[in-house]
Amino acid sequence: MDACFTLPYSEACVIDEFQHSFVKKDGFSIYVPVSRQEKAVDFILINHNSTKFAKFQVKSSRNYDGNKKKKKPDYTYNMWFNNFINKYDKGAADFYILFGLYPVYNTNSKINSKSQAWERMVLCIPDKDMGDILKKVLTKKEEKPDSFFGISFNDIEEIWGTRGFKDLMKFEKYRLSNQIDIVKQFFKKNYVVRPERKHSI
Repeated sequence: MDACFTLPYSEACVIDEFQHSFVKKDGFSIYVPVSRQEKAVDFILINHNSTKFAKFQVKSSRNYDGNKKKKKPDYTYNMWFNNFINKYDKGAADFYILFGLYPVYNTNSKINSKSQAWERMVLCIPDKDMGDILKKVLTKKEEKPDSFFGISFNDIEEIWGTRGFKDLMKFEKYRLSNQIDIVKQFFKKNYVVRPERKHSI
């Protein structure tokens, strides 16, 4: 009997996104831990043409609709993530993924609430950058570590760090589509050629 194995929806979506950009014909494969309590690693990306792999940790958020709170909201889409600065362990993961789903309504339909598609926000942040970002997440008055930080946008092409940041911080450079080359460079930088195996007869 085969054992059943499940993934959180956020991780399954992220892996689906990665499989479109890191394909098998280029030597890439994705593996997940068998234990859901595995510290720091939610999946690893391996290139079989080398001995290098990259470790990824996924953080997810629900979407908070800005239109419901203000007559003229600053942003249509708002996501909140836990500030895990106290649990952050430099080097435990090579990249951090910030993931969220947000609704895109069909404005041509008379029943907008039932006529929507869900899109994915996938940010891929290198380990060092993630550590620096978490250090900047502070409360406004006391300037102490805030419990959450906010990611907001009206258009996915222009993403901002809002809550927790003294000044608005640009995040669109961390969109997965803009980080693919960065991840691939990570493998090239640490490329190690596999030695040829000698087979005995």
